[in-house]
Amino acid sequence: MRLAIFFTSIALLTSCGGAAPPVEEPVPTPVAEPAATPSGPPVAEVRPVTNTYHGVDVVDPYQWLEDPSDPEVRAWSDAQNAWARQYLDALPGRETIGARVRAILTSAVRSHRDVTPAGGRFFALEHRPPREQPFIVVLSSLDDPDSARVLVDPTAIDESGAVAIDWLVPSPDGTTLAVSLSRGGSERGDVHV
Repeated sequence: MRLAIFFTSIALLTSCGGAAPPVEEPVPTPVAEPAATPSGPPVAEVRPVTNTYHGVDVVDPYQWLEDPSDPEVRAWSDAQNAWARQYLDALPGRETIGARVRAILTSAVRSHRDVTPAGGRFFALEHRPPREQPFIVVLSSLDDPDSARVLVDPTAIDESGAVAIDWLVPSPDGTTLAVSLSRGGSERGDVHV
């Protein structure tokens, strides 16, 4: 009913030469843009390669970019990084946000993930900044994180930090643990028991 009265009022005002009530448009909030870059990002050259999978031809125009050891690929990647850095470094508030993110990531807050109960205990990956790599612990109680005992520490295996834990699976009775360890960011883990 109110809608009908509203539209009738507008129709009467308009037919009598009156103006419709002004509609307030929201004013867009200006967004600070970083300084314009002199040119766009580096363009990857199209070099089509055709591969046949199960009788189907698949054309990949950028397959040449898959070899990170190729000097051309490294040069293109470096140019992409330089262009992105130029843009990102010009963003307003970047330093403040960066400082806050660093503070959060390096805060001495212990956290656990992949918590798995087995044999009356709890197995988990523990992350404890400023350490970069999580490590495997066993806890007697989830209410007592100080009861954690370290089982596998990748930095004890390789001090350079090149070893990472992909996953862990304890046996149902908690006496055996399978762990996948990857080296150098490969994510191709070797299973250790």
